[in-house]
Amino acid sequence: MMPSDEKASAFLEAINKYAEQQRNEIHAEVEQFKEEELKKAEIEVLTDAYTLIQKEMAQMRKEVATEISHEEMEGKRKLFLQRRQITQEVFERAKEKLLAYTQTDTYPSLLEGYASSIAKTLTKPGTVLLVREADLVYADRIQKAFSLPCEVKADDSIVIGGIRGSNLEMGLVADETMDSKLEAQYEWFFANSGLTIV
Repeated sequence: MMPSDEKASAFLEAINKYAEQQRNEIHAEVEQFKEEELKKAEIEVLTDAYTLIQKEMAQMRKEVATEISHEEMEGKRKLFLQRRQITQEVFERAKEKLLAYTQTDTYPSLLEGYASSIAKTLTKPGTVLLVREADLVYADRIQKAFSLPCEVKADDSIVIGGIRGSNLEMGLVADETMDSKLEAQYEWFFANSGLTIV
């Protein structure tokens, strides 16, 4: 039989050994738990970082697209203004040439041709032929070319030249003014000038 000191010593040693074993197991469990929690936290952080990066990239793409869109719009606006200026210059020069033509010796013959053309449309009496104020000097030639009784009057809306005829009884207007012919060229000019904006 063991003396009681030895028994107590053996018992304490067994308890210490068991406590050490328990401490080691708890320590191992804590370390494993910490490692698992760190992995979870790392995955969460990486997931959050990935999501944040994706959001930032989407925002950057959106900002770049918006900036490009604004630059395209600004570029188109500038092109539109430039096209409008070129168009105005071209048509202003055309108007000047047409006005210069109205000062030539062949212009009265053109008016006669316009009157003759209008006479084919406005075939009933009561026709009024409108011309610019400066062209009233050709009223006799215009009436003769029209070949039906008509009245020739001045119309301030005709700036360049030509004739606009109207007949209330027929409810018709025939426009042979250079003003309207020049205006009609805008559509052709836009289609054929190469100044389209896409």
